[in-house]
Amino acid sequence: MKRNNNSKMVYLASMIFTFFLPMQIFAGEPTKKETIDFILKKADNVNDSYYKQSLSFDGCGLVIKSTSIKFGFTMISYIDFSKLDPSKVISETGDYFVWMETKERKQVIKNEWTNDPKVLYTLFAKFFTNSSDDAGKVAKALRHLIKLCGGTEELF
Repeated sequence: MKRNNNSKMVYLASMIFTFFLPMQIFAGEPTKKETIDFILKKADNVNDSYYKQSLSFDGCGLVIKSTSIKFGFTMISYIDFSKLDPSKVISETGDYFVWMETKERKQVIKNEWTNDPKVLYTLFAKFFTNSSDDAGKVAKALRHLIKLCGGTEELF
């Protein structure tokens, strides 16, 4: 049986709809830029009487600069999101900070200090937010960003 042009068009339209509908469902997820902007709004330039903190993003990397006001030195941490496990991003209830850990506990987070030439590699990093409520939201945003940047959970 031959199809006429109308039935071919209906068939083609239904195929396009079938393939592109799932893409529209995921289109509502925040983009990488939106996620980074959200994190910066909640956690960049956090200061108190003991420390100053600034965050900067470079692609799928994060640089945390934490300056101790009391001791006068700065620690700089370099984090590659593709090396983090999104399930290991946490913020405890009542805390103002977000804790991140690497996949398989590998020491790949680079830390430098302005008063010491040594470099230390660790398996975790943390930074502060403006409030404990913000910490939970930022942790969720970081988990999303880590997945966007290729970070995966350990199998077990």
